[in-house]
Amino acid sequence: MFLIDSSGSIRDSNIPGEPDNWNVMLRFIHDIVGDLDVGRNRNHVAAVTFSNKAKIEFSLQQYSTKAEVQAAIKNIEYMGGNTNTTGGLRLTRQHVLRTAENRPKVKDIIILVTDGKTTREQERLYDEACALKGPGVLIMGVGITNQVDVTELRGVVSSPWTEYYHIVNDFSGLRNKLRRIVNDFCVMAAAASTSLETSIGLARQGDVDIFFSGDWAAIPNPAGPNPVSCVNLRQSDSSAGVDPNARRPNEPAQLSSS
Repeated sequence: MFLIDSSGSIRDSNIPGEPDNWNVMLRFIHDIVGDLDVGRNRNHVAAVTFSNKAKIEFSLQQYSTKAEVQAAIKNIEYMGGNTNTTGGLRLTRQHVLRTAENRPKVKDIIILVTDGKTTREQERLYDEACALKGPGVLIMGVGITNQVDVTELRGVVSSPWTEYYHIVNDFSGLRNKLRRIVNDFCVMAAAASTSLETSIGLARQGDVDIFFSGDWAAIPNPAGPNPVSCVNLRQSDSSAGVDPNARRPNEPAQLSSS
């Protein structure tokens, strides 16, 4: 799904005389959808935005045609404010992936687009990233500008990060990356169909639930001598009698995470 960073840094880095960064990012997402075969029995697309809070812009089965999805993307409003990546991840996990609209035998592919790092709930970010990733979920990251913490983004995407990580120098470079990202997306979908033994695909060849996402941070260095393992984290939670996917105490079931 598209989990889109709508924080203040997007437009704070606008260059006078150049296209608006927010519009450029929406156009980039719009064009990715243009290469998908969207339909009730084909690819499903959802979008979540976040700044101070997170918001579901549209769910997986809200729109059944490519034109409807692209129109909805063009109409997503910019919010500004801080970057609550953790809230975006939590909202995605609890209220998009855990719904009847998310087909159980279909791989979930998340495209994460960011120009910075989280500024709220940093201490819980890695817990949420690990809770989201799993056998049925693949995450691709697209980092924009030199403000992205490369180590953090590499730590969030699926392994190996060399296959699921992209970086561009500025917003204008997104269009040049479009074809490469779509090609990698097809590879991810093909791998998903093999692992789930189902007809999952992309670019007119299958069936996949697609998520677009933005802005991740505070992830330990995956290339370091002792990288944090989501598997180990889940095992630790389990041994302590904690369900790592369960809602935390006093955490409300809400459609806006702050």
